[in-house]
Formats: sequence, structure tokens, C-alpha cells
Amino acid sequence: MKRRVVIVVCDSLGARFINAGHTPTLHDMRQSAAEFSCARSVFPSTTRTSSASMATGCYPMEHGLLGNTMVIDEGQGLVCLSAGAPDFLD
Repeated sequence: MKRRVVIVVCDSLGARFINAGHTPTLHDMRQSAAEFSCARSVFPSTTRTSSASMATGCYPMEHGLLGNTMVIDEGQGLVCLSAGAPDFLD
């Protein structure tokens, strides 16, 4: 039998907000799920940085996403660029 895992990440949704009245589906899922109440985020704890750390198991210094910036080797060493800048993909 194959076992599957679903990880639900709700940005900025604190555990105290999950209850039967406001979030019934999440509340029901939580009742039968594993919960890591002592888990802590990486620093900086931006969505991009935290998500990359959860997906890779690496700290920000290793995966290169530092907040809304990204460290890229531009050929002459590492450069810190804003991933939100309009010309970032260029």
C-alpha cells in the first residue's frame, strides 16, 4: 500500500485561528493530522524563504532565497537581487 503525505501551508494563518466555526474543513483535517507545535521558521521568516526551506530542508544561506531577494552568481561572484523587481526575470 502506498502512503501519501499532504502538507498544508497557509501563509499567516496561526493555529489559534483554526476552529470548527471559522475553518471547519481545516479543523476536521487537523483532528486527524500530525501537528508540529514546536516548529519554528527560518530567518528571515518571509513566505518565499520559509517555503523554500520546507521544500528543500535547507537553511536560506544554502538555498539562496533571502527574503524577497535571491543570491545569484552573475559570473563575477554572487549578487543579491530583488525577486520582486519588474525586470528580475530578464
